[in-house]
Amino acid sequence: TQHFSKSRRTAVDSPWLNVDFKTEPEEYARLVKEYCWDGNRSTDFVVQNNPIRAWYHAPWMHASTNGREPLKGLTFERPTPPLELASQQTHALQNWAIGFYNAPGASLFGHVWNDPNNPNWAEDLKFPDGTCVFKLLMTTASNEQVFTMKGSPGWPAVIAPQPDPCIAPINGAKRNSHASLVRLIQVDWAVVDWRAPIRWVFGTFMYDGTLKGVEDPWNRLSLVGVQWGNDPILDQAAYDAGRRPVESWLNPQVEALRKRLGGRRLGWGFNGRLNGPADNFISACGSCHSFAQRNPGPLARAGRVVQNKRIIQNERPATTRLDGTNVQGAVSGDYSMQLMKGFDNYENWLAKQTSKEKNVLLSLPGRRVVFKPKL
Repeated sequence: TQHFSKSRRTAVDSPWLNVDFKTEPEEYARLVKEYCWDGNRSTDFVVQNNPIRAWYHAPWMHASTNGREPLKGLTFERPTPPLELASQQTHALQNWAIGFYNAPGASLFGHVWNDPNNPNWAEDLKFPDGTCVFKLLMTTASNEQVFTMKGSPGWPAVIAPQPDPCIAPINGAKRNSHASLVRLIQVDWAVVDWRAPIRWVFGTFMYDGTLKGVEDPWNRLSLVGVQWGNDPILDQAAYDAGRRPVESWLNPQVEALRKRLGGRRLGWGFNGRLNGPADNFISACGSCHSFAQRNPGPLARAGRVVQNKRIIQNERPATTRLDGTNVQGAVSGDYSMQLMKGFDNYENWLAKQTSKEKNVLLSLPGRRVVFKPKL
């Protein structure tokens, strides 16, 4: 779609805001999931066809080596190394994903991309109240490799070639000339909630083929956990001394399932924080997303986010280098990795064009999907 709404949700439209995520994390997550599924599940997540409320894609996620494949718009995600998730997982897994923003969240993209030929991101951004975003992660894992994948729903997708099943491609630069089946492994979501120390609450579901009595496979999900802060004072010494996160909640039943899988990952996220089955267990949802920014210099890598308490502070999304110093001129993307990656893709593409090519390409209608305000 090329339109966005400037509306802001209220507690009536965001029912999870009536629930305490600390004391009722499962109910909070259930309400967010129902909101995300409402009108999207019935249209196979072709969200522009949602008859109930508007949802949007992030612009410029196509223009990179990991950009959207043509069938479902999935982007290349971090692969899962052999044996990381399960003891029978001898193959490296490709993971592909697509995310969606509701109308309040999309309104910020509309602000940045109001002029598609001259996007505006010159200052710290802040998503409005009512923002909700969710992401579907699909994988190449088989039932034999990961027993929890039994019955998982799938989509055809044009993914990367993988001649050696034990070695995953490093990126999505090369694509097959045919479609392959990828199946649901994980559902991530995040909502703006002023009660959280980082003003966001993150959550993750995993597909769970061990669940009984759930007919719709898209509902065969178990909540991994919920995170509302980065636990910035929980450094390695504190963890080794026996302290544990107080700004994440992990589902004990799904933790038991992780151990049954028998993989090499040490936990869901770093030192008891939250991450999903397809994610890097040396990071965490909130800390990884805190590095969404526009900046002129190299910043800390997501995999090292949780190893330095200066980097995982709760006060503000980070604009910090690996050595802990601030980056001059860096501006925050308020935890939106899709905003950061899309903007980077646009700037990288623009830098490669000659002046003549820029004039021609920028004038082509429909060259890219952006959000424009309704007249």
